[in-house]
Amino acid sequence: MSEFLVKILQVGALGTNCSLLVNRETGEAVIVDPGDEAKRILSELSALGARPTAILLTHAHHDHTMAIEELLELCGPLPVAACEKEREMFEDRSLNCSTHGGRAADFMPDTWLADGDRISYAGAKLRVLETPGHTAGSVCFYIDQPATLLYFGEEIDTSFLLFAGDTLFYRSYGRTDFPTSSEEAMWSSLKRLLTELPEETVVIPGHGQLTLIGYERKVKGIQR
Repeated sequence: MSEFLVKILQVGALGTNCSLLVNRETGEAVIVDPGDEAKRILSELSALGARPTAILLTHAHHDHTMAIEELLELCGPLPVAACEKEREMFEDRSLNCSTHGGRAADFMPDTWLADGDRISYAGAKLRVLETPGHTAGSVCFYIDQPATLLYFGEEIDTSFLLFAGDTLFYRSYGRTDFPTSSEEAMWSSLKRLLTELPEETVVIPGHGQLTLIGYERKVKGIQR
């Protein structure tokens, strides 16, 4: 049996992939990119016999963060972690797109991360990979512990998993026309992910369907 369960929910108007990383033994859970629907997120955790212990953010855009304030109100204090280079995005609503139809976010992460950091929540050991492009402080979270993904009724077993946010999508990648975005930085980040990570790594993008590092390497024509 795998060490972790990962339930993937599509939340909010933009169908953001919110991931619930659950330790099977302890019931502790990490919420990655809670973009909306806080009560639904907690209901899904309860159905899994789990409780949240931390929130991880791949970047500051409102469609990845809108549920945080309600989650903290309902659950009490939880560590909220994001990249240090995204600080300005959290401070300025015009940068994090809260003024583009989303609810304004009045919170700041309390844990700041940097490239190469090794973090541990709910028994999961994750590596922080800075992947600028979609925003200057975008990050991905990589874990190489056995996990079973629950995705639209399907179970997918993997030993290598990437929470990619809006950096890497199925046959595509995140937009680079937002504040602090950079097309050049995006391609550097994609090359890093597609050359450094094992080809069997399952990728959970910020939106849309799952993909594999090996598949995206071929699609994007990036050689290892």
